[in-house]
Parts: sequence; C-alpha cells; structure tokens
Amino acid sequence: MSLIVVGIVWWMFGMVQSQDSVLLKDLQWKNRVVLYFPGEAATWEEPSNAQISALKERKVLYWVYGDVSISNAGKSLHPSEWERMKRAYVPKSNKDLWLLIGLDGGVKAVDQSNLDWSTIFKLIDGMPMRRSEIRNGS
Repeated sequence: MSLIVVGIVWWMFGMVQSQDSVLLKDLQWKNRVVLYFPGEAATWEEPSNAQISALKERKVLYWVYGDVSISNAGKSLHPSEWERMKRAYVPKSNKDLWLLIGLDGGVKAVDQSNLDWSTIFKLIDGMPMRRSEIRNGS
C-alpha cells in the first residue's frame, strides 16, 4: 500500500514540476528569448521600468542562469534546455555569454559580453518579423 502512495506522490510531483517549467519549443512563435549565462565576476542588474516595457513590447522572455535563476517568464526553463544551450554555446572559460532566440526558435545572436538590453533591442528591431510588427502596430 505504501509503495502505491509513494508512486502517486512521485507522479504528482512530476506533474507539478513539468507545469512549472517550459521548453523552448513551447515559446516558438509566441516569444523571443534571451538566455544569459553570467561569468564568474558578472553582476546582474534587473531591467529598468523602461526596459521592462520594451521587453513586453518586443515579446521577450529572459532567463539568467547563475547561482540563482532569474526570469520575467513566471516559469523556469526546463533543466534539459539549460544543459543543451550550455553545451552548445557556453565556452569553458568563465566569461559572460548571452543568446537571443527569435520567434521562429532559431538562435539569432550569441555574444560573449555583459547583457546589454540596448544592443538586444536593436538586433530585434532589425529583424523582419519585428519590422512587420511595428508596421502593423502589434
């Protein structure tokens, strides 16, 4: 009997965990994504109110992967996604690195520097999908 209860609790825990995390494919055509891997000495600063507004306008969700994960998404990024991106893009050195993932799910930019929202906004605003959004007022 206790084995069945343990199995049910384990299944329920798995369901809660999967509901609290998101896969990148779930965000395709809905959101742009910025993943930031801060280096050893990096400092993370929360976006300003103006930057938060610009993030919303551009449909950008971000995750910071450091000692503590930080996000504006309300959900965590699934651990398998972090590991996949880390293996593919993060160098062995302890330098900062950020990735910009477009609405189509493709990696649009990778940069080994501090997270710079103005650079990211310029990149996004130059993309065909974003230019179309601006023209259509969406």
